[in-house]
Amino acid sequence: MSHVIPHPQKLENNMRICAILLDYRGAERTTKCLESLAGQGLSTAIIVDNSEDDVSSTQLKNNIAKLDTTTLGYQIRLVTAQENLGFANGINFAVSNDRDSSHPHDYYLIINNDATAQIGLVEKLYLALLKEEEVLLTAPCILTPETEECGAWYNRYLGLVTKKRIPFSFQYASGCCMMFGNSLAAEREIFDPDFFMYCEDAFLCWKLTRKKQEFRLVTDAHVEHETGASSKKAGIFYEYHIARGHILMAVKTFNSPLEIPLMLISKLLTLVLRSIVRCIRYRSLVPAYALLLACCPSGIKIRNP
Repeated sequence: MSHVIPHPQKLENNMRICAILLDYRGAERTTKCLESLAGQGLSTAIIVDNSEDDVSSTQLKNNIAKLDTTTLGYQIRLVTAQENLGFANGINFAVSNDRDSSHPHDYYLIINNDATAQIGLVEKLYLALLKEEEVLLTAPCILTPETEECGAWYNRYLGLVTKKRIPFSFQYASGCCMMFGNSLAAEREIFDPDFFMYCEDAFLCWKLTRKKQEFRLVTDAHVEHETGASSKKAGIFYEYHIARGHILMAVKTFNSPLEIPLMLISKLLTLVLRSIVRCIRYRSLVPAYALLLACCPSGIKIRNP
């Protein structure tokens, strides 16, 4: 498969930018994503191997070994924590790993391994960060076969994700792709470790907003995203972590502690209705069972099969 290598972007001298990708048994997708970042001004790409599978890990290593880093224009570093950390902790692990190195980077680009960067992505996100000092995070528009998503609105009481603002909603950027610098990376835990997968990006933007820190949606920067590559809808993994993420959001995104019981009640009602609809749609009791598990106070350790 041929791949067009764009000319390297001219970023500020000595600015070191690191891409972070998580791989879960998706060596081919990861390779395609790495190729799409060729010549975009990166210094390094850190890949976190979340596979927990020797065959998949070997395939990933072999694919990376075949890539020409001279042509790509950046180095590749493969790291593993010997377990599937999920999305939030996987990103935190990669950032912490880099911050502990002798030459940590200045900026970090998070990108899903099932996404491909369009030309100019890194430069546009980087320049948007430089433009305003109070902006700590930038994100592109996400292109899927169905739609173009330039941010979304999350409703704290119902857990609805909408394109336009409705009461009790706040805007957030998709964790599919975002960039941030040292001021955010210094915290090490970019994402709340309570989230395994889903909703961690919304909560990050909620925290930034609450601290009167800002993020920007860069509408002329784009990535193409292969939706649903990391999970099977109506599967126990997807249904559990979606429900768990929404429940966590109910106890974390409050303006006053008095809101928590109200948000929990309304969120649970919405999730029950959602599970009933999905049980009927997929002719399976898995969505209802997953919701019951998600309501456990300490959570259940459910990993992708």
